[in-house]
Amino acid sequence: MTQEQAKPTQPAKTKTAKPKAKKKTARPRWMKITGALLKYLGIPLLFVVCLYVGLYIGYVKLGDQPAHEIFEWSTWRHMYDLVFAEG
Repeated sequence: MTQEQAKPTQPAKTKTAKPKAKKKTARPRWMKITGALLKYLGIPLLFVVCLYVGLYIGYVKLGDQPAHEIFEWSTWRHMYDLVFAEG
């Protein structure tokens, strides 16, 4: 056998049809603004909501205290004094 006969033959290359690129449609301005607001304010807003839910569960459900006291400064000052008290 010669070297040419020993080489496997490769299939002929055929051109495959490339999928056509989708055209991007222009979005209205209000959609761009809304998307930007959700993008940049969504995570901080989610943090605030999670903070409130955590405070509510811990103070109202577990601590059996009234819910309106969550946002009072004296409540959290008292908690701080309890945690960091000398003694």
